[in-house]
Amino acid sequence: MFIFWYLYFSLIGLAFFYKSPVYVAFLILAGIAIIIIGKILKEQKINELRLYVQLLKQKKTKKQDIEVNVNKTDWEYIKELPGFDRVKAKKVVWIRRKLGKYTSLDDFFTKNHVDDEYKKILKQLVVIK
Repeated sequence: MFIFWYLYFSLIGLAFFYKSPVYVAFLILAGIAIIIIGKILKEQKINELRLYVQLLKQKKTKKQDIEVNVNKTDWEYIKELPGFDRVKAKKVVWIRRKLGKYTSLDDFFTKNHVDDEYKKILKQLVVIK
């Protein structure tokens, strides 16, 4: 993602260098559109996860393609998991960065002090890759 923004701002710099206000305006509008679309897609994915967690809690669904890879995902997705709030989700990411990636579900449960009541649902959602 960082390389995308590097290229984006390089193009804006080139547009300023060649004094092309139309190109600068186009790039700025394109950047705003990309940010808005990205936020909409992220929110849609979070809502989908939220709905799936509710169905799992009510035992009204079977395993689907929805997975949360705790070694790669943002805290915003982790906070939607049962037993996690914003602070605990940020702690998951902090532990991952400071102590290294999680090696197994048991490692994830141990390092984050997950209650036994949530482990059954989390085993259906969380993957370690």
